[in-house]
Amino acid sequence: MAIIGATLFILFGLVLLVDCAYTWNEKCLANMHESDDNRWKYIMIGSTLTLYIGAFILTILMYKYFAASQCHMNQFFITFNLILGFIVTFLSVHPTVQEQNSQSGLSHTSMVVI
Repeated sequence: MAIIGATLFILFGLVLLVDCAYTWNEKCLANMHESDDNRWKYIMIGSTLTLYIGAFILTILMYKYFAASQCHMNQFFITFNLILGFIVTFLSVHPTVQEQNSQSGLSHTSMVVI
């Protein structure tokens, strides 16, 4: 029962996180188009870079603290998570995805990756 509950909790949290990312992106894009100020563009780019850098730093810390003791399972899951982050990042800017949903981009993916 706990595994089912934990899985549902993670999936529900991910849905809320993606919704937050879409809301954040819509607000930034709306403010960017309403004003001629480049501040919103820099806020969006800065937040995306900050989240990706944070994910990279946290991955390094996970390797240092959880995979340093030759625990192959921890190494596998950290590497698997890193690979999934790269795949999701690539898919978010792929032309096929952009055709279907032009609002998707790196800002959404950076929140999911972190």
